[in-house]
Amino acid sequence: MLKFDDDNMYRGTDIAASGYAAVWALENTRESIFDAMRRRETYATTGPRMAVRLFGGWDFTDEDAHTRRPAITGYEKGVPMGGELSAAPEGKAPTFLVAALKDAIGANLDRYQIVKGWMDAEGALHETVYNVAWSDDRALDAEGKLPLVGST
Repeated sequence: MLKFDDDNMYRGTDIAASGYAAVWALENTRESIFDAMRRRETYATTGPRMAVRLFGGWDFTDEDAHTRRPAITGYEKGVPMGGELSAAPEGKAPTFLVAALKDAIGANLDRYQIVKGWMDAEGALHETVYNVAWSDDRALDAEGKLPLVGST
């Protein structure tokens, strides 16, 4: 059902589709938006309109996850979502910097998850879901599963 505000106007969130696609463009111009699509610096959601950033690199630290400006650190130390990570330096595993901002009119975020997908040598597809950060004082169980958050 569409809702009107006090001036009998539709609110944009009431007349939009249930999800949206987003690009991280430097400016709101056609050229900049297409550049972001070429970089594959994009994401989509179904439902909540959260803002999401993900960077991959070889040297992110715990302190990097607490910066108020994750994009600056992300670009300095890694590549943005959709980018191609360079070959691994000897003995290093990739690290990731994740930032998300909840929908202003939605529920609090429950958790950040990273989904790793790959194809093995025989061509079979595989997927693993990693819980990387979550709300409240919950802890992962022995299988790496996270208890439900309960009522929000």
